[in-house]
Amino acid sequence: MRLGIIVLILSTALATICQSVIAQSNNELVLNRIGECIVDHDAEKLSTFFNDRVEITLQGQSKEYAKNQAKYVMKDFLNTYPPAAFSFTHEGQTENTIYALATYRSPEGTFEVDLYLKLDQDGYVIDQIKFEKEN
Repeated sequence: MRLGIIVLILSTALATICQSVIAQSNNELVLNRIGECIVDHDAEKLSTFFNDRVEITLQGQSKEYAKNQAKYVMKDFLNTYPPAAFSFTHEGQTENTIYALATYRSPEGTFEVDLYLKLDQDGYVIDQIKFEKEN
């Protein structure tokens, strides 16, 4: 009886740990794909990760856009500041949100990037993205 309880407790703990590892792997996969879109200068593919409405902040100017409009805003930004390098510096998660900080380097300057993704019925989508040029 006692062995059965111990096995049940250990099985539950192992299942919880496995779910956490799988969730972390999926989060990293989503962020890596977003990073690849940015490095590849691919606003079209990046927009597939956008929520139906997405808040974009570029150098202090913040505005909410429909998904299709946001694609063109990001295309213009990536053309104006072509990517030379992109790397995540911090990632975190709450129950239904992923947030990440990154550094975006362009020949025209370096930007701090803040990303906020929220969980919807199809997975995580970009709800907010912010590019602030470093001085």
